[in-house]
Amino acid sequence: MENLAATYRKLGKYSEAEKLDIQVLESCKKWPQNAGKEDINFDALISTSAAGDVLDAENVRQILSAIQKVMEDLKADASQILPADEAATQLHTIFDPVFSNKHSCKTLVNFQGDDAKIVLNSLQWLLDHPQSNATQRSRLLSALLRLSRKSGLYPECIILKDIVREGDCAVASGHFGEVWKGMFRDQQVCLKVVRINKQSHVNHLLKVFAKEAILWSQLSHRNLLPFYGIYYLEDGHGRVCLVSPWMNNGNIKDYLPENPRVDRVLLVSDVAAGVSYLHQKAIVHGDLKGVNILVTESGKACLADFGLSNHVDAEMLTWTSESSAKTAGTVRWQAPELFDLENENSKPTKETDTYAFSCVCYEIFTCQVPFHETSRESIVMMKVMGGKRPSRPANNNAAFIEWGLTDSMWRLMERCWDRDPENRPTMSSICGKDFLSSLVDDRPSGGREAFSPPQFRGAMHGFL
Repeated sequence: MENLAATYRKLGKYSEAEKLDIQVLESCKKWPQNAGKEDINFDALISTSAAGDVLDAENVRQILSAIQKVMEDLKADASQILPADEAATQLHTIFDPVFSNKHSCKTLVNFQGDDAKIVLNSLQWLLDHPQSNATQRSRLLSALLRLSRKSGLYPECIILKDIVREGDCAVASGHFGEVWKGMFRDQQVCLKVVRINKQSHVNHLLKVFAKEAILWSQLSHRNLLPFYGIYYLEDGHGRVCLVSPWMNNGNIKDYLPENPRVDRVLLVSDVAAGVSYLHQKAIVHGDLKGVNILVTESGKACLADFGLSNHVDAEMLTWTSESSAKTAGTVRWQAPELFDLENENSKPTKETDTYAFSCVCYEIFTCQVPFHETSRESIVMMKVMGGKRPSRPANNNAAFIEWGLTDSMWRLMERCWDRDPENRPTMSSICGKDFLSSLVDDRPSGGREAFSPPQFRGAMHGFL
C-alpha cells in the first residue's frame, strides 16, 4: 500500500483516479484495529483499481466481506463498536477506489441477490450520512439506481415497519383512495393508501414504487412534501401506503378560507420554487392543483404527489383521497395539449406544469377553482380547447384589493396559459420575477417543521 503511494509521488503526475487512490491510502491508516485487514486486502483492491483491471472473484469477496462487517457492526451497537462517522469513512474507503474505475464499478452494479442487498443498504446509508460530499453523493446515487434496476431490489430502509395506524376509519376517503393518520417513532405521519384494482398488480406496483421511491427519497426542498418510504398496510389485503409527514394545516384549498389574511404571494412563491426544483431534477409533477399543495406548521406551501402520474398506470391503481389519476378531477388544471384528440399518448410535461401552476395561482388569489362558473368538466374541456381561460376577477374583487393579485401577476398567469407550450415561461424564470424574488418572508423558520427525507432516515440510523 505504501509502495503504491510512493510510486505515485515519485512520478509527480497524478490522474484523478490516482489522486483519489492516494487519499484512500491515507485514510486506510486511520482504520480501527477491529476492522481487521483480514476482511479486505487493500493493496490488491487499490492496485486493481489503479491498473484498470476487472475485479476478480477474490477482490469481490473481500469488498462484500468488508461492507458486510461495517453494516453488521453498525447494527450491533453504533455508539460502542463503530461510531457513524467512522463507519462512513470506512465505507468511503471501500467504495471510492471502486467508483474511480469503470470496470470495477460495472462489477459492483451487477451484483444479485443477498450480495446486492448488502451493497444497496450500504450505499443508501452513505447517501443519508452528512459526511458524504456532493461528488460522493452523485456517485453513490448513480450506483444505487443502477444496482437497484439490475437486481430488482431496493434498500431495506425504503420499506418502513412498526408504523401504528391511528383510528378505525380513514381520515379522508374518495373514489381514488384513502388517507390515514399514523405514528412512526413519535412522529405523526400520513399514510396514503394506494387502491389496487387487482391483487395481481401488487408485485408490479411495488417494483414501480420501489424504483421511484429511491429517487423521491433523495429529494429535499422546503417546498416539497418529504417522502419517507413505503409501508404495507396490515389489513389482510396487502395494500401499499406512501408515507410522508402529517400536515395539520391541510391543503391550500382548505387552509385559505380559514386563514384569509395570510400573504398569498408568498404561497405562490413557495409553489413556484417547489415546481422549479422538481424541473431542475428532470421531474414533472403532473398533477398540480390546490388539494395537492399542503401547508406546513410555519405556513409554507409544499407540493405533494409529485411525479406519480408519470410512472403509474392510472387503470391499475390510484392514490390519495383527493388527488387523482390522469384525467379524472384534473381537467380544470390541464393544458389544452393534454386534450389533443390526435395524440392519445399525450403526457404531462414541464410546460403543462407551468400551465397548471397558473391555475393554482388562480386558486390562491381567488379561493375559487378555475372555471368555477362551469359545473360540468366536459364543458370546461371544450372551453379550454376553444381558447378560453379562467376569468379575470373584477378590479374591486377581494383578489385585487385584499389578497395580493396585481396586474403584473395576472399578465404572468396569462403567459403561463398560452396555447403554445413553447411560449410559456419556465418555472426558473418565474421564480426570478421581481415581484416574487424580492419578497420579504417573515414566516417563522425551523421550529416544528417536518424532517427532510435524509433527516428522517438519519434519525432512524442514529445520526440525529
